Amino acid sequence: MQLGRDIPAKWDLEFNLYAMNADGTGVTQLTFARGGESRPLWSPGGARILYTRFPSDDATEPEREVACFVMRANGTGATQVTFTSEGDTNCTDWSPDGRKILFGRAPPGGHGLVAVWEAQPDGSGATQLADLPGSQGLAVYQPAPGLEASGA
Repeated sequence: MQLGRDIPAKWDLEFNLYAMNADGTGVTQLTFARGGESRPLWSPGGARILYTRFPSDDATEPEREVACFVMRANGTGATQVTFTSEGDTNCTDWSPDGRKILFGRAPPGGHGLVAVWEAQPDGSGATQLADLPGSQGLAVYQPAPGLEASGA
């Protein structure tokens, strides 16, 4: 089936993050990656965004790992907060008070296990919480009791 254009065999698309108003107006590009950025998570107060950055296929680029970044809500001040030379890292959640982030790390040859980590939003104080079977995307914080009753 021909779709009217050739699709390149190499993954070379760029995925960046955008913000907009609820009605679709005011679209603003927040990131300008050569690879891809996805899975944005607003901090509880809305001042920061946690996201996952994927490296480009450009072998000359120094950032070759999948990592978590935090930036201001306007797209400035992007800071890498996870560092690893082995395995992939996936940012999964903010703590309800916004003082911690949660991320999963799947080491190569991890046989389906994922290490779940918690750290401060600047990457300091990283602590491994558990090794879990399955997907990195499943680790989230439990909401504080009473939030749903208040409509938050």
